[in-house]
This record gives sequence, C-alpha cells and structure tokens, in this order.
Amino acid sequence: MLALPSEDVSDALHDSLQALSLSKSGEAPLGESFAQVQCSLEVYGELIQERERAVEEGYESSSVLDPIRQDLESLKDALQAMVQRELKHRENTFKKIARVKDEIAQHCLWLGEDLAQHVNDSTVSSKSSLYRQLVDLEQIRGAVGEIVKERAALWLSLVAEIRAISSRLGYDTGEYVPAPGCYSLASLDGLRSKIGLLSQELHHKIQILATLFLALIDTAREADITIVDSVLSPLCQDLSAVLAMDSVGDRPVTAQEYIRSQGIALSDDFTSQVRAALETIQKQYGQKLEALNIVIREIHMFWDQMGAPVQNRMELPPLLSRYQEYRQLADYLRIEWKRQMEDQVNKLLERLQELWIKCHVNESERESFMNKIKENLYSPVTVEMLNEQIKILEQRYEQCHQLFVKIEKRTAFIEKIVDFEKRAQDKNRLFRPSFQLVEEEKFRKTCFPTLLNMESDLHRDVLAFESDGPKLPVQWRSVA
Repeated sequence: MLALPSEDVSDALHDSLQALSLSKSGEAPLGESFAQVQCSLEVYGELIQERERAVEEGYESSSVLDPIRQDLESLKDALQAMVQRELKHRENTFKKIARVKDEIAQHCLWLGEDLAQHVNDSTVSSKSSLYRQLVDLEQIRGAVGEIVKERAALWLSLVAEIRAISSRLGYDTGEYVPAPGCYSLASLDGLRSKIGLLSQELHHKIQILATLFLALIDTAREADITIVDSVLSPLCQDLSAVLAMDSVGDRPVTAQEYIRSQGIALSDDFTSQVRAALETIQKQYGQKLEALNIVIREIHMFWDQMGAPVQNRMELPPLLSRYQEYRQLADYLRIEWKRQMEDQVNKLLERLQELWIKCHVNESERESFMNKIKENLYSPVTVEMLNEQIKILEQRYEQCHQLFVKIEKRTAFIEKIVDFEKRAQDKNRLFRPSFQLVEEEKFRKTCFPTLLNMESDLHRDVLAFESDGPKLPVQWRSVA
C-alpha cells in the first residue's frame, strides 16, 4: 500500500502555487516560478500514479484522486499561462536588448571610436540570462551615453568659441552642424587647433591695431590735428584717457588690453580704415613738419644774410608746438631783412632779365621761374634761387656765346628785311635820289641769299655744338 502525500510535498505544492501567483502579479521572476511549478508538476504526477495504483489495488477509493487531479489541472493552466507570459517577456527583452545595442552603436558612431576605448569590459556573455545581458548592456549604454553628453557639451563650447573669434575677426562664422564622428577626440582636437590658430591671428591683429592706434593718437597730438573720423575719434579719446591713467606705463600692453576688452572689430576693413586715417594724419603731420623746417631754414638764412652774431641766435628745435612762435620770428626778420636786401633782390632780377635776353630763354621758362619766387619775393630763399639761376645762365652764355652772336645777327637781319618791306610800300620813296633806289634794288636781290647763308652757317654750328653735349636751350624767335 502506497503512502499518502507527505507534508513536505503539500508544502512544496503550496509554495509553487504561491510563487506562480507572485509571478503573475509581477512580484517574482517568471523563470524561478516556472522551474518551481515544473518541479511541483513532476511531484504531482508521481503522486497521482501512486494513488491510481492504490485505487486499482483497492487500497484507496477513487474519490481520493479528485482533489489531486484538480490541483494538477490548476497547475497545468497556470503553467501554460506562465509559459505564454514568459515567451512574451523574452520577446520584449530581446527587443530591449536590440534597442540598447543600437543606441550603443549610435553613441559609438557619434564618438567615432570603438566601444572598447570607453568601457573596460564591453563584452556581454551570451551564456548569461537575457535579463542579465539586458542589465549589462544598459550599464554600458549609460556609461557611453555620459561620454557622448560630455563630448557634445565640449563640442558646442568649442564651436561657440570659434564662432565668437571668427565674428570678431570679421570672418564668416559658418555652419557647424553635428555629424557622426564629430565628438571624437581627433575632431575635438581639430577644433582646438582651429581655435589656437584663430586666437593667434586675433592676438596678432590686436597688436597691429594697438600699434596703429598709438601712432594715430601720438601723431595727432604732436601735430595738433583733430581726428575727424566719427568711429575712430571716440575710440582714440577713450584710449587716450586709459593711457593717461596707466600707472605702469606699458602703453602697447595697455592699448592691446583696451582693444580686447572693448570688443572692437578686427576685420580687415576696420584695420584698413585705421591705417588710412593714420596715413592721412601722417601726411598732414609731414606737411606741417615741412612747413616748420622751411620757417626754421628761413630764420637761419635771415640771420646769415643780416650777419647776426652767433651768440644772439636762439636754439630752434623742430617742435610743431613752437611753429607760430617761429613764424612770427621769421616774419619779423623778413621785414628787417627786406629793408636791407630789397635793392639786392631788384639788382639780381635786373641781371636775370639781361641774361634771359642774352641767352634767348623762352617765355615759359621765365614764367615758371617767376612763379616759384613771386609768393615770397623778398626772402633769403629767393636770393639763393636768383643767384643760382644767374650762375646757370652765365655759364650757358659763356658756352654758347658765339652761337648767341650769330642768332642775334640773324634776328637783326630779319628785322632789317621787315623794315625794308615796310618802306617799300611807301610810294613817296620813288621821289628820293636815284642812288637810294639803286641801293634798295641791290638789297632786294641779295637779302634772301644772305639770310640763307646765315641760317645755314648757324644750323651747322648748332649741330656741332649739340653733338658734343646737351641740346641748345634757345628760344628761336622769328620777327614777323
């Protein structure tokens, strides 16, 4: 006779059903519940077989099997439901695993690097349970995802810095759209390298602008010139105030810091604008300095011309701030000198006029020279220029004297021909003595051949002269 189910078996069945109930409510793992119920079914199967043999042998009545069969059917139904749920759960787990793997692969794609570079143990054993695999993969996804977030934030920071520097340099900031691989260390290093190059260019342009602004401010102050540019004028005023308060005295560094802090545009156009303003100021400065040097030179020449003692002459440093003082002194000396030197200038002019006539200087050359001296006729500079011009003409006359004599003879002969033709128009000449008419007829026959001989001889001498030196600077005048 078979024994009835022990208390242990009943307790196991009860625990199996309890585990199954918990698994259905989601409070226990389905895999464990499935295994426990499966074990209980096997125990129940053995128990039923024993009871069925006992019934067949008459040891027990068939009514004893009914509760056991009912429990067995309940377990089978529960097991079937559990299997369906387990299959569904496994299917969802496979999908989650696939999705997590895709996300990890996408992270690696953005990073442009292999997963092993970021996770010490990037492999997930296929022998592990699905749920263990999912947990491991989610941990890897979280670790790589944090790296992507950090790299993305760094990428945005670097791009923002590039755009800020490019904008200040006046360059096109461009479009920086995140793309696969852009979060790699190589890509980020490329952005850092670009920032380094742009920063160097920015520093270089700041140095150039600082130098230009300092030169602009100093030149304008030295020349007492107002900067009229509506953009540059307030900047120069502010920078001048900053430089005035600089206790250290490192002007270039102070100017660079000012330009950097003010966010002044560093485009090529703005640099060209500052350089053009500086060139304009420098040109005006050069003109004022030239005028100053001329005044100083005049003062010294006045002193020399008037024989002023050296001990009575003041120092004349070339400072634009003293221009008006020097100008007044020069004007005073000019008045004093004019009283002494007016006769000398007039005599020099008379001598120059004589030489112009002797050397046959043309009208344009005379007019050009007079235009140079007429603005300040009575000055030491004019005396110097007159003496120089007279010396040149005297040398010219000495070199070309024989030619000038022949030119003058030709001119006089032409004037004689013209005068003869005028007298020939007078009908009263026919009533003059006959010997005068004979003389007129003789002159009429010989004048033209004589003129041709004179011009031929002159032309030959001119060619001979010019073959040994420069062309003859003579005004060839005809008498009409």
